This record gives sequence, structure tokens and C-alpha cells, in this order.
Amino acid sequence: MIRVDKAENLSGPGRPETNEALVDLTLEVWQPLYQRQLSREDARQIAENLTGFFRVLLRWKAMNAARRAEEDSSGDLVAA
Repeated sequence: MIRVDKAENLSGPGRPETNEALVDLTLEVWQPLYQRQLSREDARQIAENLTGFFRVLLRWKAMNAARRAEEDSSGDLVAA
């Protein structure tokens, strides 16, 4: 089983050695799921797409939390 505790340690702009580690990890995880041989570019795109997907999820979570906090605070003012 592959476990990554801190994904931010695997990628980052200006850190090519860590980007290579991310590509290696992506190949290790995803290659068993594909019949054809994945290229390093395939792995880079998979990692980029997953990163973007989770950034969107985090953005939505933050927006929902902010909306809930705003609703809670406006509700407190009305009740007071």
C-alpha cells in the first residue's frame, strides 16, 4: 500500500526533483489500472488533473464554510 502523508512535499514549482517523485508515485499507483503502458507525460497529466480536482473541492469546502459562518452570524444578530 502506498501512503503519502504530505503531498505538498512531492510537488511544487521550481522543485523538479520532487515533481519527478510525484510522476514516479503516480505511475506506481495508476499503471496497474491501465492495460497500456503509461508514459511519464500521462502520469504528469494524471497528477495535474487530480491536483486541480482536489483544489476545486477545497475551494468549494471553504466557500460553504464561509457561507455557513455568515448565515450563523446573521442569524445571531436577528435573534439578539
